[in-house]
Amino acid sequence: LAVSVISTLKESTQFVVNEYVYDGAGGSDDSVVMSVVEGAFRTVTGIIGEGQNDTYALNTPFATIGIRGTDFGVFVDAATGRTRIAVFDGSIAVNPAS
Repeated sequence: LAVSVISTLKESTQFVVNEYVYDGAGGSDDSVVMSVVEGAFRTVTGIIGEGQNDTYALNTPFATIGIRGTDFGVFVDAATGRTRIAVFDGSIAVNPAS
């Protein structure tokens, strides 16, 4: 599994893959950067994000979420300015959007 499996994508979700770089198992500096403007989804990460120099990030209008070997879900409500995150396995780091 190179990047992730999006197991649930809520109706009317605005989701974009901004960057995807993968050069095979054991590669270095692989990256995936996604954005969700509004809506909700759940995903499980894959190989990208396991390497020390890998980047796996999700941007929302309100925060940037760094991900490492994780099963997580995100809900973004652009109208209220709320982002909700659920971590089912693994860990994430959340930083306010700049």
